[in-house]
Amino acid sequence: MGLAVLVGIIDYLTGVQVSFSVFYTIPVSMMAWYIGLRYGAFVSILCTLEWLAADLQDTYTHPFTPYWNALMRLTVFLLIALILSKLRVTVERERKAQQAALLASRVKSEFLANMSHEIRTPMNAVIAMSDLVAPLLTTPDGRKYAEILKTEGEHLLRIINDILDLSKVEAGMFEFEKKDFDLLRLVDRLVSAQSVRAAEKGLTLACAIDPDVPPRVIGDADCLRRVLLNIIGNSIKFTERGEIRVRVERDPNRSAPGQIRFSVSDTGIGISPEKLDVIFERFATADPSLTRQHGGTGLGLHISRILAQGMGGRIAAKSATGRGSTFHVTIPLEAHTRPVVKVSEPPPEDIDWAPALNRGARPIRILLAEDIKSNRVVVEAYLKGITHEMDIAEDGREALAKFQSRAYDLVLMDVQMPVMDGYTAVREIREWERRNGSTPTPIVALTAHALKEEAERSLAVGCDAHLTKPLTRPTLLKCIHDLTRSLPQGRVDPALEHLIPQFLADMREHLKEMEEAVARNDFETVRRLGHGIKGCGGSYGFPELSAGGRAIEEGAKNKNAEEVRARLREFTNCLQAVEVRR
Repeated sequence: MGLAVLVGIIDYLTGVQVSFSVFYTIPVSMMAWYIGLRYGAFVSILCTLEWLAADLQDTYTHPFTPYWNALMRLTVFLLIALILSKLRVTVERERKAQQAALLASRVKSEFLANMSHEIRTPMNAVIAMSDLVAPLLTTPDGRKYAEILKTEGEHLLRIINDILDLSKVEAGMFEFEKKDFDLLRLVDRLVSAQSVRAAEKGLTLACAIDPDVPPRVIGDADCLRRVLLNIIGNSIKFTERGEIRVRVERDPNRSAPGQIRFSVSDTGIGISPEKLDVIFERFATADPSLTRQHGGTGLGLHISRILAQGMGGRIAAKSATGRGSTFHVTIPLEAHTRPVVKVSEPPPEDIDWAPALNRGARPIRILLAEDIKSNRVVVEAYLKGITHEMDIAEDGREALAKFQSRAYDLVLMDVQMPVMDGYTAVREIREWERRNGSTPTPIVALTAHALKEEAERSLAVGCDAHLTKPLTRPTLLKCIHDLTRSLPQGRVDPALEHLIPQFLADMREHLKEMEEAVARNDFETVRRLGHGIKGCGGSYGFPELSAGGRAIEEGAKNKNAEEVRARLREFTNCLQAVEVRR
């Protein structure tokens, strides 16, 4: 279309019927596009000479008319060749630039993954060993030193996470999610965890949640947790006496529907007004001397602002030197109005999974593929007290050979090993199982890679779960329990065997009491009974009942009758399944 308009204009301005030569533009265009301007110009000259030879056979009023026509046509041909060759160069340059950008992003992603692995691998041993050695120390000083070692190791891990998060954001690799989650539980757990740090400094950490804040919302729970953790952590760090107050409310400004505002106020050292914008910049601090005194990378608030903006929100601060600070984080969180019918799992640390794992008719057969000795020692220490048989492989090839020579109930596979990496070993194991018609064995990826892409990759190659180092004992045992719960079950501890019928009968009675209590909106009774079930279910080897008790307790805290009834129905089904199994 553009070419037709162009030659039409030339026809009108020059009086020369250039449009008849459109057919000749096809070879000119192809040569200019695919080979370059030089060859396009060469073909243009050939086409012009051919047309000129044909024109010279005709009779014109003026003898120079054929040459004038040829000049006009040559001009058009050369113009087309020039435009297409330049366009081709531009397109090729853009394509190469895009490929280079993709390659750079991939290289950076691999670098981040490798750096995460190399740093987190020794950190896994440092933190885990300090946790394991503390109970073995008999002197107060020894236990204090172990606690300091663990605390500083966790602090170093937080710094590493800050750097990795910033690198992921700059590389465009950070993904924001929108899922429903329990907002009240998230805030409650976060404040409870930080209260320990505050109490160590003699500070009070209080939290107030307005009644009109929806209990369940849709948003990115992990990002919100990270932002609030940074803000509350900073308040504790820079406050020497007094208190920190956390408040959750609907945005008073009502700038948009669904806006929830999180406010963190402290009585700390404060920030001068001219520094309020600077503190959100990368590696910036209000006072460098305070960084030397209190530590930190200067990345926490910068990352918090990026995460808040990524969730569609904003972050602001009000402060004055010596008068404390108030940080406001406003995030759009849509209320989740659908009834909750699924019993939510409690965090692994709330349940002792060892009794359930020891109920098997035989020891759990585990293959551990791990090339780092300290990491093997950590896993072996975490499995003490669990009836199991474990074989060790120090690389992927050895793991594959051992897997093919013996049946295992579970494989713990480190993903980065010499000779053959864990991903390749998992693919080979899955292929061997397919060839032999074997039932797939649960495989857990153990990795120090802290990137989401690595978790997705491990699941894509055939792993059933993905655990990021540093590991904790409850997390590891819960994962093993979830993946081996279908194994044949044996007898429980003989000392508790005769008590189980009465325990199950008590559960039936408690269930009836809770149903009656929720009918009269007596949520305190429901909460109390749910809390009791949570604490005793695991002791009898029924962690699923403990999980149900925890879910009921949380529902009662929210004072949502429909939610509590839904969780009671789930608990009823769970109890029936336990009774049938017994």
